[in-house]
Amino acid sequence: MVCAQSPFKWSPLFTLAVAEILLRTPHARLVVFDSPVGNRSRAFDVYLEHVFSPLGVDAKARVIRLPQSSRADFLAVLSTCDIALDSFGFSGGNTSPDCLSVGLPVLTLPGEFMRGRQTLAMLSMLSANAQSALVAADKPDFVRRAASLLASREELKALRSQIRNEAHALFDDPKPVAALRAWLMQNVVSA
Repeated sequence: MVCAQSPFKWSPLFTLAVAEILLRTPHARLVVFDSPVGNRSRAFDVYLEHVFSPLGVDAKARVIRLPQSSRADFLAVLSTCDIALDSFGFSGGNTSPDCLSVGLPVLTLPGEFMRGRQTLAMLSMLSANAQSALVAADKPDFVRRAASLLASREELKALRSQIRNEAHALFDDPKPVAALRAWLMQNVVSA
């Protein structure tokens, strides 16, 4: 599994959920990416160890840290992961479309505000089946769904195929661009 979101998006509740997922799935590893600023990655490692260790999760053994890379390499890493975890309250406005573009299922727990509902909006462009599999109701449901998906290769394979087949609804819809153009023409160009 992967969480490619910036570490500043990792709320304590989300971090606890990730630790609980790792507890339930002893075979799983978590992929994260280095911050462009080296000392931030070290601080994040300390944070993960602080949260994971009391729960019995060895962050050094279970977390794979990868360096910043090219976009092509980043997408290649995403394409090899089983599931992406969307951080609580501050979802992946860039990361989630990257994941979905390579067919990677993104599990989300929608937040109260728009910044925490971006992935939900993206998933709503896909079929009801994808939404029902990937939208959690609360933290325990998020943990349960992640563990269940990680335990079921067949379900993950079916979700990946479904996302690839339905991605055109998310990426090829010209209506948002036309609406933005109309708004800009009315409110910026004519001003």
